[in-house]
Amino acid sequence: MAKLMARLAIAACVAASLAPSAAVRADDAANVLIVLDASGSMAGRMGGQVKMELAERVVKDLVDNMPAEMNVGLIVYGAKSPREKNDCKDIEVLRPVQRVDPKSFDAALAHVSPHGMTPIGASLLRAAEALKGLPGQSTIVLVSDGTETCQSDPCAVAKQVKETTGIDVRVHVVGLDVGSGERGTLECVAKGGGGTYYPVADEKGLREALSEATTLPCNGQKAMWLSIAHPGLGEGRNAGGGFKNVPKRKFYLGFIPFFGWPGYLQVVSAIDAKNCRTNDWPAD
Repeated sequence: MAKLMARLAIAACVAASLAPSAAVRADDAANVLIVLDASGSMAGRMGGQVKMELAERVVKDLVDNMPAEMNVGLIVYGAKSPREKNDCKDIEVLRPVQRVDPKSFDAALAHVSPHGMTPIGASLLRAAEALKGLPGQSTIVLVSDGTETCQSDPCAVAKQVKETTGIDVRVHVVGLDVGSGERGTLECVAKGGGGTYYPVADEKGLREALSEATTLPCNGQKAMWLSIAHPGLGEGRNAGGGFKNVPKRKFYLGFIPFFGWPGYLQVVSAIDAKNCRTNDWPAD
């Protein structure tokens, strides 16, 4: 009985440590920087909706539902100067990368309207500057409906940001109803940045693409050791959100000696955690 109580106490302490806190460990930090196209073409329509309005709404919804411990920032380009001015410096950091705050993020997006050019390369360099020095993994998500219109090679810049800046970063690209003639450049940007290109043609596709692009990869190795300590804990770490997302059957059955810990469930949970899976065996 004493051994069981000791294990209960240890498991409870580890489970409590999974809860989000203001002081997230540096190596667990998750930084997302959204680079949003506000060039003149974003005044056009996709799926019957104005692309700029659709992108703003979906991005706001995305941030509203981000984990509180995530860091998120916003850069827009083309929002101030009309296209006729050919202003390739029309790039603005509307919100630095910091803890999720939906109210301030929504306020930053409130007055963005489509006007100018599409300086993708320069915007990626600005994004790298904004991420420099931040601990943890970072993701740049470029949301654009077209290709570069300034004197830059965005493919080369994306590769530079990925390989030479010293930042642990990937660059994903979400293309809004992009034609075949411009798609190649955006695909190249994603490839150079070590990310994925997501072609979308409607609101549903945009929501799915942004959700996937802003989900940072889990650290399966660390999660595996947590599940070795007690079944379910590593999977809960991968899922985020604290103890509520720990697979409860694995966790509670884990107290059965030689079946839970140590035993079969310990091995199953460790394998699932290492492979970034979360499932509540034996129900799933």
